[in-house]
Amino acid sequence: MDVGDVEQMRRMRKSGIPTCKIYDSFIERDRRGQDGDVKEAEKFLIRLRLKDLKLYWGHKVDCNGRLLHIFWCDGMSQIDYDIFGDVVAFDATYGRNKYKWPVVVFSGVNHHKQTCVFRCVVVSNEKEDTYVWVLQQFITAMKGKCPNCVITDGDISMRNAIRKVFPSAHHRLCG
Repeated sequence: MDVGDVEQMRRMRKSGIPTCKIYDSFIERDRRGQDGDVKEAEKFLIRLRLKDLKLYWGHKVDCNGRLLHIFWCDGMSQIDYDIFGDVVAFDATYGRNKYKWPVVVFSGVNHHKQTCVFRCVVVSNEKEDTYVWVLQQFITAMKGKCPNCVITDGDISMRNAIRKVFPSAHHRLCG
């Protein structure tokens, strides 16, 4: 919320609009803005694809057209995974973006013992079906190559999704 929003709220209140209606109008405006964010993200990824022909991306929307999840993977990440993707760490971070949605990170280690981030995915929730979708997108982006071992923090939804999508992979917990 910026200074202009505060001023608009003040004027609305001064003209007799109830506070709950003012809040509702701002919430609705933000929801409409999320639809715009989806379109902007698509435009951005299409522009990236012009520069990186190996770029893979996918997204999922709800019945109202609002973004649920977005996955993208550039060509360099695909090459790194092809070389160093036998063991993959799979983790989610929380609340570090505008929407307070989890960001799922796939990473590994290269031959210099440096972390390689194979991919990041923004998801709206941490349900099992969400992680299944994420892992299926990951396999598609990585040309069907599954990791031999997946390391997670033990999240049950992640574990179940790994069993479904990577049935032959060993699942280990980080300490």
